[in-house]
Amino acid sequence: MCGGAAGAVARVRPLLERIGTTILHMGPAGSGQLTKTINNVLYDINIAALAEVLPMAVAMGLDPDQVAQVVTTGTSQSYAAQYFVPRILRGQFDEGYPMGAAYKDLVAAAAVAAENGFPMPVTAAATATYQTALRQGHGDRDKGAMVLPFEDLLGVRVRSRP
Repeated sequence: MCGGAAGAVARVRPLLERIGTTILHMGPAGSGQLTKTINNVLYDINIAALAEVLPMAVAMGLDPDQVAQVVTTGTSQSYAAQYFVPRILRGQFDEGYPMGAAYKDLVAAAAVAAENGFPMPVTAAATATYQTALRQGHGDRDKGAMVLPFEDLLGVRVRSRP
């Protein structure tokens, strides 16, 4: 994902192809970064939703391993679920990009939305989930750690059963 004048992108394409397999010219300068932010925010929203819903499932008596199988293979499947759900089941929150560093994408999206008057209620809700986990000191952990405040709130753990 890159932005800039078409001629400039064409000139550097051979270099870009050495570091990436898919080179997409997204438009004028800044378009590549905006596209990256959009992609990251959609990923962040997905993880925030998993963090909220998985503890609810366990609190309602569902088996975490079976729920994990459904959300990683059913209609709600996503890369976020496939990556984070197995780690959540193991209680492992140290393999992904730190949540505190990832928060910047949500802040950037909020700034773009505010500047342009775009309503983004789902992004705002995901941001609140991130903020809750960050305020509780989980910023150095990966995004899967967003599940921890909801686990604490509901008094459950989304972990594989022995």
